[in-house]
Amino acid sequence: MPIREIIQQILHGANLTRPDGRPLFAYPVPTELGEALRAAVASRLHFQNPDATLCAGFCFSAAGWLGQLEDRAATWDRLWQECFDLDDAPFVPAKREPMITKGLQYWRRTVIRLNNNRYLSTLIVEGGLAAKLMAEPGNPLHSYVLDVLNDHEQFPRIPIEEIARQYDGRLARAYRNRTVHTLVAGFAQAIAAARRLLASMSANVEDPLNALDESWRAFLPLSLADEAAQQLVRQLMTTPPVASPTDGFELSTLLTEDSRSNENVTTYRITRRLRSPNALPGRSLVQLLPEGTRLPKRAEVVLHNASQQVVSANLLKRAGIDHYRIESTDKELSGADAIDEVCVSFVQAGQPITELKLAGGRPLPD
Repeated sequence: MPIREIIQQILHGANLTRPDGRPLFAYPVPTELGEALRAAVASRLHFQNPDATLCAGFCFSAAGWLGQLEDRAATWDRLWQECFDLDDAPFVPAKREPMITKGLQYWRRTVIRLNNNRYLSTLIVEGGLAAKLMAEPGNPLHSYVLDVLNDHEQFPRIPIEEIARQYDGRLARAYRNRTVHTLVAGFAQAIAAARRLLASMSANVEDPLNALDESWRAFLPLSLADEAAQQLVRQLMTTPPVASPTDGFELSTLLTEDSRSNENVTTYRITRRLRSPNALPGRSLVQLLPEGTRLPKRAEVVLHNASQQVVSANLLKRAGIDHYRIESTDKELSGADAIDEVCVSFVQAGQPITELKLAGGRPLPD
């Protein structure tokens, strides 16, 4: 089947007559049609002057294969050999860039700048994330996505790609890159938006995937043709957020087992603990200060009541950028110290800069 005809079938499957600018992973493609396109492209890749149709087919096939590459160890040689079943590169590297640029133009997409190998990275982003890994409970990628989603909803002022970077130490090394950060950030934003829309609907929704405008699906970086992916998205869309949005800091009240417990008697104590992300933009922190107050390069975050205080975190400005690391000390107020009203203060060289009264700091009932 000619490449042009296959592409028309792909567009028809998306109820389109021409590309509408959505990411390539957002086009539903039956397995047989995708394999037919890959074979048709492979048979013509040696052409010296590829036309727009061949370029478009190449980008679509390459992106689809890269998106399902579970180990994320993508290279050009591997793409030629495993995706297109070619022993060697069909043309010199200098021809890759104009071919990809022309192919993406057909789909109304552009090359993105993520790293030095931006053309390959662009195809990886266009292919999305491997649905199998995303949907597998206990898989590091699955857990990573949940962490990013939860923090994004709790700390909406923090740039979401920064949240994605903070957690990537939990991933395999091949996944610790801006390409994956971009994809996971897009996924978390799409799920968070879907949750808000579903929450605003008064009627019970039988199938959340069908209840929302289809335009939001274009932001999900995985194929919903996969049943496991559908179940994952349905589950996440209908799960309430773990925590309410905050400006960056919140106080948690916990009931924890006392270290003095023994085999016969288990005792518990109340603790108040500061929660925050690992980093915040300086502009977000400045909004917490009195007008005209400058944020220092270093400060302590002190948890205190009328009679007791502990340094629960340290603020450290990152060199050259307007961001602060927040290094937790894991110190908390407990027992009788946790009963009364608890406040949070920023302190520099022993002098308070500002005091925050957070909702979780109210006195506890008797």
